[in-house]
Amino acid sequence: MAIGNVCIRDVIVASRETTAREAARLMTEHHVGNLVVVEDIGGRRVPVGIITDRDIVRNVVAEALDASLIYARRFGGSGLGDGPGRSGRL
Repeated sequence: MAIGNVCIRDVIVASRETTAREAARLMTEHHVGNLVVVEDIGGRRVPVGIITDRDIVRNVVAEALDASLIYARRFGGSGLGDGPGRSGRL
């Protein structure tokens, strides 16, 4: 069996301003466990990080935080930040 038969070819992306709630909705809608976070640089979407379903569970749900107030701004480690215009780990 070819790898293309089992892998999703269309990568689902989010921006740094995507909330954890919206990220979870996108993952559910597209049946994926992560989103590539992209930034528009020179008219091209450039990958700058990744947010996983585990990031949301560990850093939002388990901490009883409001998923509509947490943004995909920081990458590596948690992948989540604490609001638009602010970067920082939870």
